Amino acid sequence: MNNIIVSIPRLFQHPLFFTQREIEIQEIGAFDETLKDMALLYDLLHEVNREACDKPWEEQEIYVPHIFEHWKKEKGEIAEYFKKRDRNRALQPMVLSLGHFISAVFWINSVPVPSLSNLTEEIQTLPYKPMNAGERIGFLLDQPNQYHSYVQLGELYQELEKIYYKLLTMKKRTSQF
Repeated sequence: MNNIIVSIPRLFQHPLFFTQREIEIQEIGAFDETLKDMALLYDLLHEVNREACDKPWEEQEIYVPHIFEHWKKEKGEIAEYFKKRDRNRALQPMVLSLGHFISAVFWINSVPVPSLSNLTEEIQTLPYKPMNAGERIGFLLDQPNQYHSYVQLGELYQELEKIYYKLLTMKKRTSQF
């Protein structure tokens, strides 16, 4: 498959994630590899062409644990950047991890990310999310390269992972009867 050019819809234009009006996407490989390169890819592609890609929010058991594992690998590297007081190098992996977290919050609720425009408000409408998730993500979006943001993102991941596995356990219990 060749590279494709994707126009970024207004709903997904955000200075942290998509600064250009178009992006070039190489062939989409394994999900783990995609996590290393770009956040919100599946949500963006769904917005552009609803039938063109996988829908991780419909198969959370397959995709969401990979996001948690990716964070566990990345957080050590990010911690090292902050330890060295290198906020500039911490920015890119923080933004990538934040984008993955945003996707995970929506996917756990069985929906794609609908927009980056009103993100904090959209998150508040979700039934399954960490406490005060909208406000906390708003803080992260405003200051992604601050050490406190790194700590906050780590706490959000921890809380979301607990919520996810609790939901998964409840889902398995109800499907057994």
